[in-house]
Amino acid sequence: MKMLVVSGGLSFLLLGVYGIAPLNANASSHNLIITEVMYNLDGSDSKREWIEVYNPTATPIAIIDGVGENSWRFFDSSNHKLTLIQGDLEIDSSETAIIASDAETFLLEHSGFTGTLFDSVLSLKNTEGDIKFSSDEGETYFEEIHYTSESGGNGNGFSIERIDPATSNIQSNWREAFILGGTPGVFELDAEAPEPIISPEEDPTPLPAPQEPPQGDASTPLQQSYPTGIIINELYPSPQETEEEFIELFNTTDSSIQLSGWMLSDETTKIYSIPAGILLKPKEYIAFVQSTTKIILNNSGDTVELLFPNETITNSVSYGTSKQAESWARNSEETFEWSSVPTPQEKNIFPQQPLAIIDFDTPIVSVFQPFTLDGSASTGDLFEWRIPFGPKSTQKQLWYEFSVPGQYEIQLKATNILEETSEQSVVITVIDPANPDLSLLIPPSLYETPIINEFLPNPEGSDKEEWIEILNPTASPINITNWIIDDAEGGSKPYVISEPTTLRAYEYIILPRILSKLALNNTTDSVRLLNADEEVIDEIEYSDVEEGNSYARDEDDVWLWTHTPTPGNENIVQEEFIFTETLFEPKVVSSSTINTELSNIRDFENGTTVTTIGSVIAPPNILGVTVFYIMDGGGIQVYSSKKDFPDLEVGDVVQVTGTLSENQGEKRIKTSSQLDITKTSAQIQPEPLPIEISDITDNEEGTLITISGNIVEKSGRTVYVVDESDEELKVYYKQKIPKPAFGDGDSVTIIGILSETKTGYRLLPRFLEDTIIHAANEEEVKGVVLTETDTFPEAIPKRSAPPNWPLIFALALVAITGVQTGVILYLLKKQKI
Repeated sequence: MKMLVVSGGLSFLLLGVYGIAPLNANASSHNLIITEVMYNLDGSDSKREWIEVYNPTATPIAIIDGVGENSWRFFDSSNHKLTLIQGDLEIDSSETAIIASDAETFLLEHSGFTGTLFDSVLSLKNTEGDIKFSSDEGETYFEEIHYTSESGGNGNGFSIERIDPATSNIQSNWREAFILGGTPGVFELDAEAPEPIISPEEDPTPLPAPQEPPQGDASTPLQQSYPTGIIINELYPSPQETEEEFIELFNTTDSSIQLSGWMLSDETTKIYSIPAGILLKPKEYIAFVQSTTKIILNNSGDTVELLFPNETITNSVSYGTSKQAESWARNSEETFEWSSVPTPQEKNIFPQQPLAIIDFDTPIVSVFQPFTLDGSASTGDLFEWRIPFGPKSTQKQLWYEFSVPGQYEIQLKATNILEETSEQSVVITVIDPANPDLSLLIPPSLYETPIINEFLPNPEGSDKEEWIEILNPTASPINITNWIIDDAEGGSKPYVISEPTTLRAYEYIILPRILSKLALNNTTDSVRLLNADEEVIDEIEYSDVEEGNSYARDEDDVWLWTHTPTPGNENIVQEEFIFTETLFEPKVVSSSTINTELSNIRDFENGTTVTTIGSVIAPPNILGVTVFYIMDGGGIQVYSSKKDFPDLEVGDVVQVTGTLSENQGEKRIKTSSQLDITKTSAQIQPEPLPIEISDITDNEEGTLITISGNIVEKSGRTVYVVDESDEELKVYYKQKIPKPAFGDGDSVTIIGILSETKTGYRLLPRFLEDTIIHAANEEEVKGVVLTETDTFPEAIPKRSAPPNWPLIFALALVAITGVQTGVILYLLKKQKI
């Protein structure tokens, strides 16, 4: 940036007794001079120091940066080379340049700076020091000054500046700058201290008294200074139909600032001049809408600039492709990000997804015994505990007690400012030690209906020996007349249990192929259980079948292959069998290993050995015990038949080596052991890709995506979502993933991994919090609403004697053992095969 400076006036001959010492008698007539130094900032100095140099001559001066012959050097206690960052190496007459200790930090703190900028190594001392410049690789120095902290700028955020470029480096020719933060790139001769702008209700705050500047020539043009601290805080380029675009400014200072004559512009030639009378108070916001400024922000990206009345840029903000109904907003870390809640003339808000998490370690308590439920790990803006027959609480921690024995489900609901919700429930069992009801201590079943428990898809010898086992896991008999057993949609003809059939409590029923006529595939398929209304009650998918092995549910509700089938009996899951390749594996097409990025992995044929890197988006045991998923641009399933994986968490960055194959049309990498999987770096938390259902292709297979739409169909653990593109996607909740209670037409946002089967794409949520049901107009739950000051006490006085825990647990053990023995004896007598 060029500034016309006419030097003249009086020459000061007196030496200062402190401050800038005269190491050279006169300013060089053919070299740059130092005009401003920022050596001791308010707060940390690291990467923030800088020096301004100025060309006082009538001809350009060429700088040689780097390490070539006659290259320039900057000296603060040793010589450092210069590196040009922006501008050019020729400094014109009356032009300035900046040497910064870190150019990137300098540009962040002085976003409107457009002049010449060099990067170097600066380590300026805070008490006193020498600064020199050389144009012959450090052999001699053409400009040098000595400064002390007594010259000003001592840790208060101000720089020290030279007054007259024609006068020697003496104390009286240097002063503390008038402007907080300095004026890098603007050398102002005989500048006057600006008058503070004060609101009527404010008291004036005097500025530091500067030393008397020299009286310049009457013809010398004075450059007006403007206060810094007004920043562009929020941009709204793509509003909803009923809203307007806006540009928001924020006053970061503790003083009121008059904005009359300041200007806003974008990348076009359109400029809006702020009218007179606009006073922005300390920490105050102001938004200028498009109908006023006539500035149209581009949806494809733009740059907005804030300019002083003299057309100097004081702040600028750029953004890329905009997001509908989201603003480009400054966050607490002074960087920008998209916010789904535009806040014109208010503090910026960045909503986070709500997540309800309950931490507790007291599932069984006695009557009148206080207990604590801790929701401190939850996220959201509003929290609400719902207690059966009790009051509501909006605290993150709940202290409570029950007076009546029973099992009570307590729910924590977390809500953000968008009214999106997340819920978690826990069950507290309350007993009366004086009159214990031991049935309360029997764990309830995970299911309320019959379930598929085990099946044999590929028996040794003839496939006619296939069978499917159904179990009633509840304590009550269930009528399954007209229920349906089927394989995957479009497969065999469904089998209807047409004979009157009731499954007693904990009873099995075996359906052999010779009866059901269902032919299960030996490669991949699914087994489905539907009720008499043809609603899917249970659906189990399988692949990688081993002859003679059944697929069975273990005690943790995880499905595993076992070489010990147990039709009509409790499952025995023995996993230690030798895995061998089957006829259905693709043949190896390459013996060498190919290093590839995940985004290109589908370019290679099945059988190719590859090595790739990605972040874990679903660890093992989430969507299956033999698989996990990684993502980096693209995504893919990683498979191990032996379930031989290292300990992995979401975000772990891993390198995977294995063979490419497919399962039901979905690409995956088969590994041999956990040695094929190596953690490579710190965690990188994956972000789901927002996408419309109509845009889904094979490129998104195996990646983490997010969709928004409405529930149009529900069937067992499957729901179907239609979004604004009017396309439908199947969402399937695996057995270990809690399935929310959806209502017809619910508006939802669902995150999950895009998987593929022979019937098409499906979305697999990983965790309960992957599903958000958007708020509707629900009826308020009846109960006592606590006021803001009503809280549960940290301790509630006990109204009965302490519980006799040894007696309680002894009675519980006897009861549970008795029930288990009775069930086992009953099943041994009533087996049906």
